[in-house]
Amino acid sequence: MKITILTMLTLILLSCGGTKEINETPNKPQITEVKNPEINTQINDIWVAETFFGQRFEPNGDKMPQLEIHIKGMHFAGNDGCNSFSGTMKKLDNENVIFGNVAATKMACQDMTVPAQFNKALIEARLYKIQKLRLYLFDGDLNELMVLKKVD
Repeated sequence: MKITILTMLTLILLSCGGTKEINETPNKPQITEVKNPEINTQINDIWVAETFFGQRFEPNGDKMPQLEIHIKGMHFAGNDGCNSFSGTMKKLDNENVIFGNVAATKMACQDMTVPAQFNKALIEARLYKIQKLRLYLFDGDLNELMVLKKVD
């Protein structure tokens, strides 16, 4: 009698553990995409600078300043018109953006005006909005720093 009761209790306890459904198909791993609803996914793109501090600019050379943002890895990369750079996002949500530490090449270009303005805008950026395929970067006082156009 004791054995029957122990056996029944054991079966009941084991069955309370629930079941796990495993959906594995050979040679087809499942990919789970983690989405953060607080990030505007439109920012995940390649952007080319159009204006700095309210002024249009004409590039001096072949390279247009560009910024590529990857929300999945929370990093960014690009070219300031002279040097290539990459870094990690310190903060990114639906309206706030802070670009973290940056690693960059140190090429000496003839005119460093555009790269200096581009880099200053990235450093000071705290807020953003996306409208009509344009990425607007603002400082904490809502002063427009830079406007970039979607190119990808």
